[in-house]
Amino acid sequence: MSSTATATPPAADFLLDEVLEAGDLLAPAPPDFSCPTADGCTAEIFDRLDAIDPDVWQALFPPHWKDRRYYATLAETLADDFPPRYLVLKDRAGEIRALQPLFFVTQDLTVSLPPALRRPLLAMRRLFPRFLKLRLLMVGCVVGDGQTGLAPDLDAAERVEIFTEIDAALARYARRERIGIRLWKDFPAAARRDLLPALCARRGHARLPSLPAVRLPLDFSSFDAFLENKLGKSTRKSLRRKFREVDAADAPVTCEVKNRVTAAEATELHALYERVARRGDIHFEIFPRDYFLLLGQRMTEQTRFFIWRQRGRIVAFAFCTVHGDTLHDNDIGLDYAVAHELHLYHVTFRDLVNWALANDLRWYQSSPFNYEPKLRLRMDLVPLDLYACHRSRLVQSAIRRFAPLLAPTRQEPLLRQFPNFDQLHAAPPGR
Repeated sequence: MSSTATATPPAADFLLDEVLEAGDLLAPAPPDFSCPTADGCTAEIFDRLDAIDPDVWQALFPPHWKDRRYYATLAETLADDFPPRYLVLKDRAGEIRALQPLFFVTQDLTVSLPPALRRPLLAMRRLFPRFLKLRLLMVGCVVGDGQTGLAPDLDAAERVEIFTEIDAALARYARRERIGIRLWKDFPAAARRDLLPALCARRGHARLPSLPAVRLPLDFSSFDAFLENKLGKSTRKSLRRKFREVDAADAPVTCEVKNRVTAAEATELHALYERVARRGDIHFEIFPRDYFLLLGQRMTEQTRFFIWRQRGRIVAFAFCTVHGDTLHDNDIGLDYAVAHELHLYHVTFRDLVNWALANDLRWYQSSPFNYEPKLRLRMDLVPLDLYACHRSRLVQSAIRRFAPLLAPTRQEPLLRQFPNFDQLHAAPPGR
């Protein structure tokens, strides 16, 4: 088996009618909701991304790879299931100090229950379609970790005030929308210094560890060095055997790297992605084909599509993004007819690491779930937090008390075997 990674130029036959920029043909819109804050600021919530000046996104979101183009793509491809909203916080002079994406979701409360318990509960929906379904106001991003766009000149105390005011405005908005729970979704551990005092100490939220991402430091010179120096003997021996078997296959598996894909390729890749996304018992957001198509066109400098073929047929792909010194492995698609025989999970991981090393990146980061092979490959957890608050003080008191029992991490006992598991619960330094 020979696996090569080569960059290709953007596809020339891209369908322009499928990638019109969000909001280009729309007129400015007034806020859907507005309210004053305790310190004289004003919070405004919009239901259209184009209502916010693109310069505001540019000024407040430069540290994040999920910029305006990314949120525009989410609005066009996932809005039916996750209606988006955008909060801006203005100071007394009318200057925007923060920009916070949020969205609505109807959460199936049975989704993480054991199958034996879940099946009889789902049967109740034949009589009561909304049984154990709850509408939530989610703060952050539909996909992956949540971020807040903040004015760059804010100091630590001002950031805490900003988050306090945002949540107070969201509480009023949730009340208008008749929503009981608002949830700050998957905010990185680095945000704890701001969010713990703002949300937990002042606003009464409960913090719960969310299912973490994982990452691997690329502090080795080659994949062979990684095998030799980072892995245990049995894992190293198993991987080398798998790679020899793939090398001995009748037809080689090759890897191509593209910045974007054609409409025809996107259709083929999406079919593989959907097989993986729908394979488990728990389903969250499942992207349509145009999600990959649009991101490749709009964020060409960051997107990378790794496509593995055998005899010309696509057998696997990975949708990745490059930001700073990190390769983010976001989504994968596999042809299960040959995935086990060709050891595609480990072949794709090897080729991604080799590409990252060749491009002088320092980190490989992967999304949550499927923790067993990631543990064997000696990856570390990337802690993410949920901050939950119910508008009823009595219910919120119970949530705070039983938060450890409600954490999604309880459904993944394997997480305790990772060496930095304690970081999922740790407070920031000095707290």
